[in-house]
Amino acid sequence: MDSNEIKNNGWNEYKLLVLKQLEFLAAQIVDLTKSLVTVDKEQAKSELKIDDIKRNNEVNNMMLDKRLDSMNEFREALKDQTSKYLTKDEYILMHERVINDIKSLQEQSTKSLSREEFTNLHDKVNEDVRMLREHKSNLEGKASTSSVYIAYIAAAIAIILSILQFFIK
Repeated sequence: MDSNEIKNNGWNEYKLLVLKQLEFLAAQIVDLTKSLVTVDKEQAKSELKIDDIKRNNEVNNMMLDKRLDSMNEFREALKDQTSKYLTKDEYILMHERVINDIKSLQEQSTKSLSREEFTNLHDKVNEDVRMLREHKSNLEGKASTSSVYIAYIAAAIAIILSILQFFIK
């Protein structure tokens, strides 16, 4: 064998090895490309899931805010309500006052007149008022009579004076 052939044989083997390596690398590149496509698809799916999760979180946050607002309103309503309630001490004090008022009213009711007694007393008072009115009318009438008598006396004096003056002249 000739040295050229030996060199060519070595070169051929080297070429074959390089070709195998290139084929292997090409297969690896194809596999990597497929893997990258798969990873890209999975990444897109993950991004969609993340977007869905973000939207769900926004909705949940809004619902939570609404719930918290309603709870705060409820707390405020309870606070307003409790501020308007009587304390036990205030209730006891007011209850004692009411009991005392009831006792005093009961005492007064025993001292007050019954309906029948009131009616009788009212009738008597009305009769007294009627009699007083009549007496007043009588007095006014007598006052008118006395005025007439005074007028008669004054007229008589005037006549007597005029007669006297007639004779004196």
